[in-house]
Amino acid sequence: MTAGAGPYNAECGGASSRLIKDVVVAYDDFNTTYATRLWWVLDYYGHTNAEVLKDGWHRWLTEGRPATLHETTPQPGQFTPRPDGDVMCRLDYLKERFDDPDVQVLNVLPEAHFRARPTPR
Repeated sequence: MTAGAGPYNAECGGASSRLIKDVVVAYDDFNTTYATRLWWVLDYYGHTNAEVLKDGWHRWLTEGRPATLHETTPQPGQFTPRPDGDVMCRLDYLKERFDDPDVQVLNVLPEAHFRARPTPR
């Protein structure tokens, strides 16, 4: 999911009414990169009850925590995206405040990304 694909998000969210009332726990196998993106997109579209699994899926499994490989089918539901533009930093906002000592810009991409090198796998 991406933050510009409102109808896609509505369709995905509509797959489960649990998306609104239950906690969504996101995890991935890529150092939480995709899980944190999902967490952010859910928050952006109005589902604020989401978390990222600390230390990821691999740790969950190595600690012997419960898991299943059986697919589940959630009950259909409805999710109405309500984008919150206040969670984004727009370019004009950043340009206006770039020299402000109280504003910090952090590049949180892996070093290979901002150094234009191939990403190690």
